[in-house]
Amino acid sequence: MRETYLETGLEGIAYCCLPVADIFQTAEWYVKHFGFEVKFPREDRLSLWNNGRPILDLLKKDTDTTATFTLNGKPHWIITFRTKKIHALYNKLKAEGVSVRPSITDEGEWGKFFTFKDPDGNFFDVWEHPDCPM
Repeated sequence: MRETYLETGLEGIAYCCLPVADIFQTAEWYVKHFGFEVKFPREDRLSLWNNGRPILDLLKKDTDTTATFTLNGKPHWIITFRTKKIHALYNKLKAEGVSVRPSITDEGEWGKFFTFKDPDGNFFDVWEHPDCPM
């Protein structure tokens, strides 16, 4: 069954789309803090790549919205990024003035986490887990 799935099924997520007010200004922020590469810029969208793969598409929004939803009365992210160096990344982002959670949460067997927001208010989770292949 698994072989058939691999031959005909979904292989993963290609990229995620984010609503932003100014695609070029927000792209500069992602390049500065994460080293993403800008590709395929157009008037109303562009792609951010990492290690030769698409990660995010920034789309110029026409309403005041974010890629965040509410769960139990609190904002919740829709994207979790993976890292092998959560403490280094957290410290870097905090030193650069990024809006990060006050600390890294260690959830034992589930791994370590922290959250951050981009300039447009999009909310993200960052996860480190030693048993999750990158």
